[in-house]
Amino acid sequence: MERVVAGKFGGHRIPGSGVQRTGPLRGDAIIPDPRFHIECKYRQAFSFHRTFKDEEVKAKQLGRVLLLVTKQAGDIGELVTLRLDEFLSLVEVQR
Repeated sequence: MERVVAGKFGGHRIPGSGVQRTGPLRGDAIIPDPRFHIECKYRQAFSFHRTFKDEEVKAKQLGRVLLLVTKQAGDIGELVTLRLDEFLSLVEVQR
């Protein structure tokens, strides 16, 4: 997954980034756009992905892109989740 994500940003994967112990923290991919720090997480399941898929069906019926906005109790600020390809189509990324 890291290689695919890095490629979509015009960059490359950093092998072994998860076990990196010294030097600057670089994330899972080096990309030409300095605004982004890429960290990839792959799991068997994420609980909010089910919510995202359910709501995405509704958004598509309306011809819209889903932005799933979540906030955990006690946290400051909200998080936005959307599909990577949708993000790339909405934001001009330096390649």
